[in-house]
Amino acid sequence: MAMISKCLSDITFYCFFFLFCIFIFGCWNQILFINHENSKNEDTLTVIFHFVENFKSIFDSNTAPDLSFWNSQQATNSTGSTVMVYLILLWWIVNQFFIISILLNIFLAIIFQSYDEVLSNYTKNSIIEKCNFNLDRAILMKQFGTIIKFEALVFTSSR
Repeated sequence: MAMISKCLSDITFYCFFFLFCIFIFGCWNQILFINHENSKNEDTLTVIFHFVENFKSIFDSNTAPDLSFWNSQQATNSTGSTVMVYLILLWWIVNQFFIISILLNIFLAIIFQSYDEVLSNYTKNSIIEKCNFNLDRAILMKQFGTIIKFEALVFTSSR
């Protein structure tokens, strides 16, 4: 239980930062007119839809963005639409690299750091709990009269 509460407290800020990055990438997708395969849904708000689609595309990195808008512009402005297609593909690669390689590695580092902190405190806490249990047991046994005197060996450390 200590591990879960420690991890949750450590990743709270990271989760907000992660969602903020996804929101920024989703806004850029909307600005660059990157369509998604389900963009025909008119029930959903556009910004929320791009946010959700960008979140889904993080874990499905094999799906390249739909460039149908810019491909349809080839007839009117060949150079501009070609530049935008390359810009969108470059943006998609940067998005995938940043989210998967950087943010998820930071997430794993936070989890491992929390695990190390909990594990380092585990030995200390377990010894303290055992000592408290022995003390409670000795007090109960003394009150019931099963032991006359209580002797304990105590080890101390400079830590």
